[in-house]
Amino acid sequence: MNTYVVENMPEIFWQEIKKNGWEIYFSTHKNKEAEIAIIRTQTFADRSFFDQFPNLKMLIRAGTGFDNIDLSEAKMRNIVVCNTPEANAISAFEHTISFIFSLIKQLKISEKNLFSGNWKSGLLNNWELSDLKTLIVGVGRVGTKVAKALQYFGAEVKGVDPY
Repeated sequence: MNTYVVENMPEIFWQEIKKNGWEIYFSTHKNKEAEIAIIRTQTFADRSFFDQFPNLKMLIRAGTGFDNIDLSEAKMRNIVVCNTPEANAISAFEHTISFIFSLIKQLKISEKNLFSGNWKSGLLNNWELSDLKTLIVGVGRVGTKVAKALQYFGAEVKGVDPY
């Protein structure tokens, strides 16, 4: 199938394509004959987008969510829409945990003090993860990983999720 890769993709994407011998099916050149289009977050797939690709059968959102896709328009045109929800779960988890560490250890203030020469006046009062009482809103792929990591460090964790 003729696949148009709309946005820049990470090098690992292209390595997998090459490893599997699929190069002939993928193009970064706009092709109105494309049957599959792959987008990320920069492209909004709405009526004007779909109008450019009359043969489109599938739209792949490389990442989570469908907030940049007009699902009703896709459905009306019988275009299958899918995403890759697992693709960035670990990265999002790591990012979240690093923000938590940064906040409770006051790294921004510590860095400022270090570079301005004020680090000698004593350490900032910091919390430990085991001191935290944490509410996680959304206990899906990422939230579950965050909860387990915080529990590992002794934090009290509660979670809420509408699903």
